[in-house]
Amino acid sequence: MPLAACALLLAGCSDTEQFRVNGEIEGKPTMNIRVNYYAGGAARSLVTAARDGKFEFFASAPQPTIVDITDYEYRPLARLYAMNGETFDIKVDRADPLRASISGNETTERWAAFLNDNAEVLRKGGAETNRLVESYIAANPADVVSSLLLLTSYDSSENPFAADSLLTLIAPEARPSGILDGYTALLQRLVVESVDMPVEPFYYDVRDTARCFDPADHPVSIIAFTDDTADDYKTVSDSLEKAWRPRRAVYDFRAIGTRGITYVDSLKRVVGRLPGGLAARGVDRLGIPSLPFYIVTDTAGTQFYRGRHLRRATEVADSLSRK
Repeated sequence: MPLAACALLLAGCSDTEQFRVNGEIEGKPTMNIRVNYYAGGAARSLVTAARDGKFEFFASAPQPTIVDITDYEYRPLARLYAMNGETFDIKVDRADPLRASISGNETTERWAAFLNDNAEVLRKGGAETNRLVESYIAANPADVVSSLLLLTSYDSSENPFAADSLLTLIAPEARPSGILDGYTALLQRLVVESVDMPVEPFYYDVRDTARCFDPADHPVSIIAFTDDTADDYKTVSDSLEKAWRPRRAVYDFRAIGTRGITYVDSLKRVVGRLPGGLAARGVDRLGIPSLPFYIVTDTAGTQFYRGRHLRRATEVADSLSRK
């Protein structure tokens, strides 16, 4: 349906059939804005525009949902927990979306206040952010904000067992099924696969020649799964090579993009292609939850580390190589 038609359709809805957002962006830019959320069993999106920093949009969500507001390049501006019948007023700082000022419903306001108060820690991510979220959930198990923080701020790939335990701490009434069902299914897969699923050999192409990655080829390996966009791919690949250089006789690095693979060895860097990306046979069973993502494995394919941090992956690989 054309966007204009969607706008007319929503304009004809009553307040109980839609929610409304009035926004203001610091600096008064004129820019396009994307809105993404999940409702009625499907992902929804719309595009609107801010003129001199002011924007407004209407959308429909019969059940509570997370609404992501970004610029046109998908850089975050603000998040809401919204449903039909509600009106939100937000003020956004493009340079620091964690400082957004939001009013609309109590849950969203508590969520925004937490992000404001803890912006410095949340920007760091990793273990410090995880500890912050863990403390909030332990102190507020009956608060929906606990579910929102677990879903959007907690790095469950670092420790899926801890994430699973946190989920069980949250009271059932504070776990909206519409936003947590998919997360729960992925988390269960991560918990099972981080323990039981060895890395098995898989194939990739280099100049139309099939090659095989086999963990048995080296005592310890780090595999880095990364997006194949130029910036992300180059950053991870360069980081791998820099970390690997002093350890050439110790263990192996491979960086795998969603459509490409970079193989780093003592002689050269070979750029190839991974047909099917993360859905490729042998890779699909590993349950890669986000990118970039690192796995440390031994000759048997045992996964000793699964997570998003290269430094931690190299620490684990170093430890294994000294045994």
